[in-house]
Amino acid sequence: MEPTIQHGDIIIGEKMSVSHTNLHRGDIVCAYSPSQYPDLLCKRLMLKEYDKLPEDLCTSDRSSIPAGHCFLLGDNKEQSIDSRTFGAVPCGLIQVRLIFRIWPLNRFGSISTHGFWEHETTDTA
Repeated sequence: MEPTIQHGDIIIGEKMSVSHTNLHRGDIVCAYSPSQYPDLLCKRLMLKEYDKLPEDLCTSDRSSIPAGHCFLLGDNKEQSIDSRTFGAVPCGLIQVRLIFRIWPLNRFGSISTHGFWEHETTDTA
């Protein structure tokens, strides 16, 4: 997830958004790898179920994300192994949403734009 999260950063996560299925597009999440379980991946949630796949992200003949799945992307496009490689991921693999950096102090602060209680608007335009 570099440059957003760098090696050595200490990040606080929360599970309420995951357990209440209240994740937003753009959230940074940790999920089990669909290809190398039990490895954890840190990726950005870009598309949710039924969202249309942009042509440059199509990984198969599907044009939208299937029910119960999401599309996870790394911020470092050139080096990231993400849904462009392994396709849409079952939402059940997501374990935590990352919300706050506590180390290093010069980068201390929120990495999330909303609280776990705030619902995402349905307007995707």
